[in-house]
Amino acid sequence: MANGQTANYALNQWAASDQVLRTEFNADNAKIDEALAKKFGLDNMYLATGTYVGAGSAAVSVTTGFRPSLVIIFCTYLGAGSYDYIFMIGDQSAQMLETQFSSREVRTDALTFSDTGFTIAADAGFQAQDWSYHYIAFR
Repeated sequence: MANGQTANYALNQWAASDQVLRTEFNADNAKIDEALAKKFGLDNMYLATGTYVGAGSAAVSVTTGFRPSLVIIFCTYLGAGSYDYIFMIGDQSAQMLETQFSSREVRTDALTFSDTGFTIAADAGFQAQDWSYHYIAFR
């Protein structure tokens, strides 16, 4: 039987002379499983990747299956004889944008997050008609 328990989650701690019981291991595993499910959900997803196609001046919503904590969006477009790279990285509070119009800005409203994904604002410059955008969303 365990001699002590951890301070935060009351997980069993054994001294060298303690007899180890299977039931204590099972109880600890159940506590850990419950804590992980509360923190990360039941699907074990921690990132989502994909693409979306710009819809012109309309906002674009992307479903990831979880609330992101960080999103990276990028596009490499070959137009007018040169590459036009655009990039956005941001969390719920701030985003850094490098748009196809060669402007750089820091915003707080280019991305909005929901429990199932994120939305790119209509005026963020990341929804040019028929351009393909790639994203990485972290839980």
